[in-house]
Amino acid sequence: MKIALARLATLGVAALLLAPALRATIVVDPTGHGDFTTLQAALLAAADGELILVKAGAYESAPRGGGFSIAGKGLALVAEAGARVSIPWLEVTGVPAGRTVVVRGLGIDPAAGNPHPVRPGVELSESAGTLWLEDCSIRGASGWYEEGFGWGMAQHGVSAHGGDVVLQRCTVIGGKGTPSTPAVWSSVGGAGVWVQGGHAALHDCTVTGGAGGDGEDSAFAFSDGGSGVEVWSQALASLAGCTVTGGSNGLLNPGYSSGYTGGGLTVASASAFAWVRASDFAAGAVVGNGHPGAPVEALLPGNVTSFAAPARSLEVSSPLREGQSGALQVHGQPGDQLLLLAAPDAGFAPLPGKQGALALAAPVLLPVSLGTITDPAGTLTVPFITPHLAPGLEGLSVLFQLGVMHDGLVTLEAGTALAWLDARFD
Repeated sequence: MKIALARLATLGVAALLLAPALRATIVVDPTGHGDFTTLQAALLAAADGELILVKAGAYESAPRGGGFSIAGKGLALVAEAGARVSIPWLEVTGVPAGRTVVVRGLGIDPAAGNPHPVRPGVELSESAGTLWLEDCSIRGASGWYEEGFGWGMAQHGVSAHGGDVVLQRCTVIGGKGTPSTPAVWSSVGGAGVWVQGGHAALHDCTVTGGAGGDGEDSAFAFSDGGSGVEVWSQALASLAGCTVTGGSNGLLNPGYSSGYTGGGLTVASASAFAWVRASDFAAGAVVGNGHPGAPVEALLPGNVTSFAAPARSLEVSSPLREGQSGALQVHGQPGDQLLLLAAPDAGFAPLPGKQGALALAAPVLLPVSLGTITDPAGTLTVPFITPHLAPGLEGLSVLFQLGVMHDGLVTLEAGTALAWLDARFD
């Protein structure tokens, strides 16, 4: 197994050397032991293709409670192993075709440091490339009202309109709706994940819609809970191994309708589609005199396709330095024959015959066999020593995706991102 992965890593470097992007590493450390003490400065300085390693800390931009933007380039934004890294929000826009923004290990909450948040936790827009989110905890801003200041509506946890987004092992929660006052109506909760005009692939994620706003002070209220995952026009969402729950309805005065709980999965347009495999869906909890939503709801019955194969997960230790021990871990089924694909960037090619999507962009390396799962529990751990990078490379991000052969069927499964660093970045 070590030989197979070392060979794959060497081939990965060879492929990446063909790319024109710089492959440098920037270290962000608020204690002053890196290249920058602020994330904002690092993002402004980073060139297309570079990797930003973030040490532990709670980061924000000016003004207080401000988040961060990545525009017009691909890069990797990775938390140091074991570090708690948090930011208020992240906006990604204009990612070029064939390029990827990788974000791994961050906690994202617009309410952190800001009493009046008005942003989704993560927003992707106007991009031909892909946003890859892994091991992230993400919240949308909750609604708020302050007399003399203004008000804000609930926001989605992840909002993708005009671009492809891949989520691996993420926890996402939509914002709670605005509570009503005599001056302000309550509002609906935000969706956990909202996608329009692009693709979304979710693996091993837990997604929850935001609760509807409470409306005790007003007869005029919109207190529906948000959907767990909501898919709109010209979009496809693929879910495998996920747990998706809608938000609860808001609480209202007796005698008034308390609204509906959010659905688990809502496919809200005739040109929207969802592929579902080994995932659990539930409507939000009913509170007060509310009404239950549907676990899965589609405008047209044929817009949701359920596949029969089980879901498998994949995870690699990250980040790793040259010469450091790492492991690739698979959770699947006994008898699974495992194949590993690798590429420098993400993509989205729907392949219904493989019950999923190819999440990698060209050049994709030929599959490397990881062997067959013989463990009755369905797990396989492949240890390896991280090879040395090619001369001139300080660090890079390599994306892997798992393919499985079982009983004559080949399926495409989860992926994982490895941040691979020069040994001097200790």
